[in-house]
Amino acid sequence: MHGNLSLTTANTAYEAKVGASRLAKRQNLTVTALDNDMYWGYSNSVTTSTGFPLYKNQVVIFDIDPDSDTPLQVWLVCGTANKNARIAESL
Repeated sequence: MHGNLSLTTANTAYEAKVGASRLAKRQNLTVTALDNDMYWGYSNSVTTSTGFPLYKNQVVIFDIDPDSDTPLQVWLVCGTANKNARIAESL
């Protein structure tokens, strides 16, 4: 599955997923920044100060253990409104 994730509100964390919920048992997550001023982290409390920077056209790939008791969550945040990321999830 792949799709666009719009970060419409500044300083609000958005979970990196396609659609309303994460792909069950996903094994791979790819995040591509379509804009600058984006940061990622493993918690919904990520901020532009605590997150890892993700620059325009930069890609970050996560290999995921689908059998983990705690599903991997990746969150994106931006300092200014209306930024976009391309998300791909696969089994």
